[in-house]
Amino acid sequence: MQSGELTLSNHGHIDLALKHFPSKVEVYFLDCGSVPVPCNPHQPDELEYEVHSSNLVLGRFVLKIKWRVATVREVVWKVYY
Repeated sequence: MQSGELTLSNHGHIDLALKHFPSKVEVYFLDCGSVPVPCNPHQPDELEYEVHSSNLVLGRFVLKIKWRVATVREVVWKVYY
């Protein structure tokens, strides 16, 4: 398993290198728990993620996390193999 936390602001994306293709991925706002995004329909924050092969490292995969948030938010990501 690989996991971590990110502190996000404004909008952007990050690519996280993975050991190999995962069996399960979880990405969620820390203050929402592991419920699907959006956890508050009145909150304009967006969080998306996808796993794809890396063009930089042959045979590797990356977890791409994209966000657009109105305030500073904490995000938890977990990758299971």
